[in-house]
Amino acid sequence: MEVTAYLEPLNDPTRVSSYLVRIWIRGRNELYGWNTSDWCLTDVGSVEDAIAWARERAAGSPCEVLLVTEQEALLRLWGSEPEDSAQTITVPLRWVGGQR
Repeated sequence: MEVTAYLEPLNDPTRVSSYLVRIWIRGRNELYGWNTSDWCLTDVGSVEDAIAWARERAAGSPCEVLLVTEQEALLRLWGSEPEDSAQTITVPLRWVGGQR
């Protein structure tokens, strides 16, 4: 068995270029679902500073802090989506074509 790292650790954590802060905002009612307000933070002293800014700005709304890597991938460091932000809908389909 061969094992390799899926994500490599940051070689220099002081070189973090930016964080994405995503704040989830509830629609006018439950039928409207959720909207997001995304913010890019640069020149942040530490991840703790980014989290503190996100918590203050969100004012109790669900929020996430994501690291933007050098390869422009997003890694969630803190927070989560609202529990009910996704919904599964089953759509029954009926075959109307020719032979199957």
